[in-house]
Amino acid sequence: MKKTIISLSVILAACGGGGGGNSASTLSAAAPTASPTAIPTSTPAPNISAAGLWKGVSDVNRTLTGLILPNGSFYVLYSRRNNANIIAGVVQGNGSISGNTFTSSNAKDFNLEGAGVLDAKITSTVVTKGSFNGSVSYPTSSYATSTYSSSYSTDFEVSPSLATVTGTYAGDVTTSAGTEGANVSISNSGVINGTGTTTGCTITGNITPRTDSNAYDVSLKFGASPCLFPNQTLTGISYFDASQKRLYAVAPNATRTDGVLFVGTKP
Repeated sequence: MKKTIISLSVILAACGGGGGGNSASTLSAAAPTASPTAIPTSTPAPNISAAGLWKGVSDVNRTLTGLILPNGSFYVLYSRRNNANIIAGVVQGNGSISGNTFTSSNAKDFNLEGAGVLDAKITSTVVTKGSFNGSVSYPTSSYATSTYSSSYSTDFEVSPSLATVTGTYAGDVTTSAGTEGANVSISNSGVINGTGTTTGCTITGNITPRTDSNAYDVSLKFGASPCLFPNQTLTGISYFDASQKRLYAVAPNATRTDGVLFVGTKP
């Protein structure tokens, strides 16, 4: 909003005198002072945000579901080529935004197709609550750069709750050691209990609704051997797809050299 301050000063002076039969009077008025030139104010740059739930596809036809939190941390699940029903990996890291460009130089691609954990770099052009389009490159490997496009999902704005995720889930848990079936239960107080159907590995933990997005913080403690992470606690993020009654949970280890992915549905 521009404000112009107008200053107007009018001075009236009268002087009269008499003598020898002569009289004179004078009325003088000062001219108004010029109005100061208004200084235009610049329009502040729009506050671009990459936070959101983003759904899209890559140039090699991988289906993408990405969760970017307001603090810049992100988790992007991608499918196998031409098969949206099978998760093939997770890209995880932290990024920042400058102008309308979101970048991350510390991303890790936890590939579940045999490539292992790859260093990755993310560069995306962002339209707040609109689109998130860009590329992922692999500076320390020979994997080709891949491009992608995605659109914002308003599911990101749904308030998460323990009541929403309470229940028993049947699904698969995947680590670098492979994939096995798993049954996981979540109580109405957020306590997690789970068991692998092949190895018998047990997990306990907690799930907590976040206050800044439709997501949950998760903490998973593994039991003793034969668990891949014996007696270790991994922390990460979880998202519940209400339309499919499907829970996704991702938790890397502390050094981000491995991690665990659980995908399960409840009745």
